[in-house]
Amino acid sequence: MRADSAAKQAAVINYFQGDEIEFAIGADLDLVVLQEIGGIGGLQRRGYFNGLIAATVHCVNKTRRSFPLVVIRQPLAGASVCCRAGI
Repeated sequence: MRADSAAKQAAVINYFQGDEIEFAIGADLDLVVLQEIGGIGGLQRRGYFNGLIAATVHCVNKTRRSFPLVVIRQPLAGASVCCRAGI
């Protein structure tokens, strides 16, 4: 299952987790999510295609369980090499 950020509702997440359904939610980068991403250390990141991938644990109000928050960072198109090194 793949859904946009509107699916980031506790009832939907609880349903998928309860039936062991794999799912992905593309979500807005709100303050809490940005703080969690900022807390991911360098040792937790690894190469992924032309960028980096890392994961941390995330939860949403009224969900029964937490779930992995997977972050994929890729260089911006046209960014200089020095900018890419700072990802």
